[in-house]
This record gives sequence, C-alpha cells and structure tokens, in this order.
Amino acid sequence: MRRIPGPILGCLITLVFAASRSFALDLGGRAQGFSQRHSAPAEAPGVETQVVELPLAEMFGGCWKGEVLKVDSMRTLNGWPPLGFWHPKSFTMCFERRGRGRWEVSYSSARLETAPSPYFQQVSESLRVLSGGDEDSLVVESRIRFRDSWSVKDETMTIHLHAAPPDALQAEAMVLVDLNGAPWMEASWHTDFRRGEAPARAR
Repeated sequence: MRRIPGPILGCLITLVFAASRSFALDLGGRAQGFSQRHSAPAEAPGVETQVVELPLAEMFGGCWKGEVLKVDSMRTLNGWPPLGFWHPKSFTMCFERRGRGRWEVSYSSARLETAPSPYFQQVSESLRVLSGGDEDSLVVESRIRFRDSWSVKDETMTIHLHAAPPDALQAEAMVLVDLNGAPWMEASWHTDFRRGEAPARAR
C-alpha cells in the first residue's frame, strides 16, 4: 500500500473536518427549524362551570359514567400513513338543575384508562354544552390534550346524548385529533352512559 505524503494527508484531514462541521451546523439549523414549526400550542383552558337554558328531561339530572374501549371507525388525514390508534378512556359528567329550564354542568372528567408509556401524559380536559335538540337529547363537546416527548395531541369529541329511560344515556361521538396543531386523525364511537355516584368534587 502506498503511503499518502504528509502535506496531502494534512489537506485531506482539514477538508473532512470542515465538511463535517458544515454538515453539523446545517443539521442543527434544520432541527431548530423543525422545532419552531412544530412547537406546542398554548395550553387549553381548564374545566369551567357552565349554566345553560335547555328544556331537558328530568332524567338528565345527576352523574353519568361511561367507557370507550374501542372506536367504530378511524382514519388518518392529510396524507398521514394509517397508523392512528385509540387510547381507551372513561368519562364522567354531572348535570344539576338550577331553576326552571336552567342546567349546570357541575362536574366533568375524561381520563385515559391506561397510559401507553410514562412519557404520554394528559395535561388538560374540558367539557361544555353545545346545544339541545329537545328534552330527550343533548350535544356536548369534550376536549382533551395529551403530550409526549415529541408531540402534542388535541382530541375534540362532539358527543350526542340521547335519553334511554330509565337509567341510561346513549352516546354517539365524532372525534377529531390534531397533532402539533394540524388535523391528524378522525374517528367515531358509541357507548352507553350509566347513572353513577357523584365524585367528591361534585358534591
């Protein structure tokens, strides 16, 4: 094997060092740009008491609990590969009458059944009434924010509740999930909410 003369070898080492430094600077700039483009949105507001005027049936009064272990349909949006998945959740919502035709959302909770990893955390949730069709139906909106080590996911669920006497509310929901502020996935589910005891915070 022929040995490379010292001056030529020195020039080659200098060129490799300069190229590697340039690549590192370019990579760092791209990483910074990615971080800026996908920075986390501002935190969602917390749960607030809401009083609405709706002609709801008396049976809506009290606390209702339900679980959503799987979805009826799911698809990713905007060209994302079909890798969406659903995290099972439990819901609690309480309604109290506050005068003639006036109802208050006195308590609400939407929680993960099991976190997929220690880095996946729920950071906020809220529920508000959107509308009421008649005394036997109600439309609410549930929002949940999750955060992991690289992304923020916002789930917005429009839930249609229908009275099913004597002790159930039938629920059907459409779900839109945003990933780092952009639409990522949509899904639908249905379940039955059953009457339950009021949590300590709702008493």
